[in-house]
Amino acid sequence: MICERTGWFVAMVRGLGILAVASPLVAANDQILTPWDLQQGDAFGSSIDLADDWMLVGSPRDDIQGLDSGSVSAFHSNFRGWVQKDLLKAPDGRPGDRFGASVAISGDLCAIGAPQSGTRGWRAGAVHLFHRKGEVWAHSQTLYAPNGAPGDNFGHALDLHGNTLVVGARFADGRESDSGAAYIFGPPLASDKALEGGLADEGKLVFHQRLRAPSEHPSGEFGFAVSVFGETIAIGSWGARREDVACGSVYLYTREQEAWHLHRELWAPVPQDGACFGLSVQLSESRCAIGAPWENHEMNHAGGAYVWARGHAGWEMEEHLKPRKPMPEGCFGISMSLDPEGNRLLVGSRRGSPEVPGAGAASFYEWQGKRWNERRFWQAPVPRAGDDFGLALVINSSQALICARRGNSDGGAGHGGCLFLKVLAPK
Repeated sequence: MICERTGWFVAMVRGLGILAVASPLVAANDQILTPWDLQQGDAFGSSIDLADDWMLVGSPRDDIQGLDSGSVSAFHSNFRGWVQKDLLKAPDGRPGDRFGASVAISGDLCAIGAPQSGTRGWRAGAVHLFHRKGEVWAHSQTLYAPNGAPGDNFGHALDLHGNTLVVGARFADGRESDSGAAYIFGPPLASDKALEGGLADEGKLVFHQRLRAPSEHPSGEFGFAVSVFGETIAIGSWGARREDVACGSVYLYTREQEAWHLHRELWAPVPQDGACFGLSVQLSESRCAIGAPWENHEMNHAGGAYVWARGHAGWEMEEHLKPRKPMPEGCFGISMSLDPEGNRLLVGSRRGSPEVPGAGAASFYEWQGKRWNERRFWQAPVPRAGDDFGLALVINSSQALICARRGNSDGGAGHGGCLFLKVLAPK
């Protein structure tokens, strides 16, 4: 089909569950992806991550093991494009677990959050680890929050870099209710091996450390968003308060020997009450991108995004990005993704046009030496209210992948979710 609004051409590749897409705005060989046996309400595209030639996409409302038990689709890239190779499920999956609400992948290891798992108490949460052998992902371990409690939502957010895993528990209670926490897992440390007489299992991840905000706030939800890259961890706390303003914050931690220490607190230069600064966060080698989707600019909750850069003098704010056309409830910055080098950025919005609320959009930026320039603005080929296009997204040096968890690839009424892949021209 052809959409006159965007000039897209869409053609079905039979038997692969793939829609090939060409647009005059980007390079050829774009795709729209859907998983095996997609059903209405699966919410395919609620989460996504990408590493090398493997991609994971979560469907946390898939009923494969009972209502909203959840699943994750594993795609592999080959000469035909992205093709699904596996469907991952929790070994102890139950109704309501929401397995696939968060996903992360690094090499042949992936982590999948089931934040409403009730194995350790009502919605206490769990994280499942899978290892890949060839083209098959096998379950290897289940992680729970040490001293976790019912309602913590451990696994709501997670990130994996190398063998360092960070997991957010947005509703964990500390000194304040729902102040939140984050947990760090990794290979056994030297001290672990010494305690176990050198018998620690090298193939397993073990608990290293629990992080909490230095100043806990009621409903701060420290751990709502997490990111790790190398020796740096970023934790978003969208409800953090500064001088009685619930503006949100991001906390940066660095590793020294076997422990992680608070390095820096990042705040918006002009804090706004209810801006939700830190609702989304993404680290790269040299930058940290932060969303403030309820920030006000001309319009109520038009949203904003911030980029910090790491230089010789430490972290400094590089640029404050705003939507090209501010809209009420646009929520620009509700999702963020940086490529590993930190030179390409995707920013998601809840609203791409005034006529279609909740359809969503994604803005693609490139670093041009002195500032960030918006290069592309994308919506679904046929934007529809409530599609949530751009609520989850990821970018690397050659591809941008944008999810629409309530979208439908064929224009029907299924709303099971779909994924839009944009092939980027070389920089």
